[in-house]
Amino acid sequence: IMSQSELHKLGNLTDFIAGKNVNRLTSNLNEYSVQEFEYDYAHPYEGKMNFSVPSDPNMITPGDIIINLQTGKAAIAGEKSHKKFFSQNFSKVVFKKEFPVYYFLYLMNEDKNFQKEKKIYSTGSVIKRLTNSGLEECSVKRFSLKEEEAIGDIYMSALKIKTQATEQAEKILAINLEILNQYVNSENKTLKEGK
Repeated sequence: IMSQSELHKLGNLTDFIAGKNVNRLTSNLNEYSVQEFEYDYAHPYEGKMNFSVPSDPNMITPGDIIINLQTGKAAIAGEKSHKKFFSQNFSKVVFKKEFPVYYFLYLMNEDKNFQKEKKIYSTGSVIKRLTNSGLEECSVKRFSLKEEEAIGDIYMSALKIKTQATEQAEKILAINLEILNQYVNSENKTLKEGK
């Protein structure tokens, strides 16, 4: 039997650390890219999660939860993102209260009600974009920790299966394209020679 769910403002549960302004950077720091975010999103990090505020809050540590403010999606930063700084396109999440990470990712990435909330609090007339203050205003549904962990685990399992299937399909496509390219191009050679 499901327990009673409650709505909570995200700002009461989490802090959001804003990214650095790229124009103000002096040293040659390694920047966290959108491609790296996409990789982290598709390959959820399974090591130790990071919940403390680091000495340099704009640097990424594996296990950090990063939100892409342009897409509104969240991912767990992996090993490849270690010691990279994140720009204003991203935000880092630090939990103030116990909050199962995978359940948080499910809410941010998939939950229908939360997707509506994100749209309400997005800014910009042409390109919609989330802000830290907008995220704080969003409401999330909380259940018992046990239920939240179960929801998060199911979501992560499904995401892993999707990633594996996609990567497998891409490999098959690449092999077939290589065979087709070899065939088509070698055929063209003989046609040219025959003229």
